[in-house]
Amino acid sequence: MRRLSELQAVHELLFADYERYQVALMDRDGARAATELATLRARLATHAAVEEAHLMPLFEALHAVQPREGAGPELFAAEHGKLERLGAGLAEGLAGAHRAGEPLDAGVALGLIERGFTFKHLLEHHTQREDRAFYPVLETHVADWGAVERAELWARLDAAGAAASGE
Repeated sequence: MRRLSELQAVHELLFADYERYQVALMDRDGARAATELATLRARLATHAAVEEAHLMPLFEALHAVQPREGAGPELFAAEHGKLERLGAGLAEGLAGAHRAGEPLDAGVALGLIERGFTFKHLLEHHTQREDRAFYPVLETHVADWGAVERAELWARLDAAGAAASGE
């Protein structure tokens, strides 16, 4: 039986995307950094869209019955929004610093790396919050569903993920 926590595996991919972005900055390769950052942002947007459209309504209903301190639905949505805004800020900073065919200035690259720490720390915090509260609550709830209900949910999640990622 598939588990909803499988969706959390995307966070490892996000951290790998972020690391490749930072390595490209360390190499002063603005074009490669921009590509890696775009991959990261697209993957994050897909993941957030699927969670918010298909899992958040379930979580909100469960939270209304049994609230968990520090794990309100509004926090997860706010974190998704803040991650998107921070990612956009990183992309804007990189776009303003990158000149085609030229390596990034070392000081600029360092500044972009340091600027990204806020993004990385929020992504770590968000991942931990989902690991501790969001997915365990949903797993417990969905485990009580019948096989048909679970299959229908997975069909919706798989279709939404494919649609959001352009597959």
